[in-house]
Amino acid sequence: MRISAIIIGLILSANLHAETRFESSSICTAKDKVYFSCTTKNRKILSLCGKKEGGIYYRFGKPGKVELEYPSGNIKNEDSLSLFFYNHYTRWMVDYFTVTFQNHGYTYLIQDLKNNEEETKQITQNIVIYNNPDQTDGKTISCISDVISDLRPLIYIIPCDKEAALGCSKNDGYLDSGVDPK
Repeated sequence: MRISAIIIGLILSANLHAETRFESSSICTAKDKVYFSCTTKNRKILSLCGKKEGGIYYRFGKPGKVELEYPSGNIKNEDSLSLFFYNHYTRWMVDYFTVTFQNHGYTYLIQDLKNNEEETKQITQNIVIYNNPDQTDGKTISCISDVISDLRPLIYIIPCDKEAALGCSKNDGYLDSGVDPK
């Protein structure tokens, strides 16, 4: 009887653990690449995904219940690449990477900002949504857990926003050559 209770407890624990893993995963499709994904305070997930066929898309919501997908509809994979822009700035101990896109008058800014300098150590990973062209007073949705960040390959896939302050560095601090790793 006692052994049965322990086995049932272990099974329930395993099921809860599996459910937690499912909730914390990206909401990219299983066959696609995850460039960025995280869980937010309200337990929703934001994901920037790369299609195996060469496109890119953004999703926000929960597994099985995507609230926003951009671009949506029958857009060609290669056309989706021109809808997203990256900016990248790097120096010793600092790596700032952003990806922006616009949808229905809103500008979405995905940020992965890492500053490891001793006095100002800070990591910021979030999305900021602006509803005005000045990009002021945006709504910030912060990542609180389960962050996956592999934005660097995007410098060879999507265009850089040359007007943005961060610039268009392709230097990653490790591959100083700037050569496309493909």
